[in-house]
Amino acid sequence: MDLVDGETYGRAVDLVLKILEGKQSEVLKGMKTDMAAAAEAEDFETAGELRDRIARLDRVRIRQNKGM
Repeated sequence: MDLVDGETYGRAVDLVLKILEGKQSEVLKGMKTDMAAAAEAEDFETAGELRDRIARLDRVRIRQNKGM
C-alpha cells in the first residue's frame, strides 16, 4: 500500500475544499501552472497526470454549468 505524506494529503484536501466552495477556476489555474512547471523540468509523467486531472475537472465543471 502506498501512503502519502502529510503535506501531500493536506494539499489534496485543500484542493477538494476549493472545488466544493465553487473555486474550480482557481484550482484549474494552479494545476495548469504546476503542469507547465513539471513539463519545463522534463517531469513528463507528472505533467501528464496533471493534464489528465485538469481534463477530468474541466468535464465536471462543464457538466455542472449545464445543470444550472
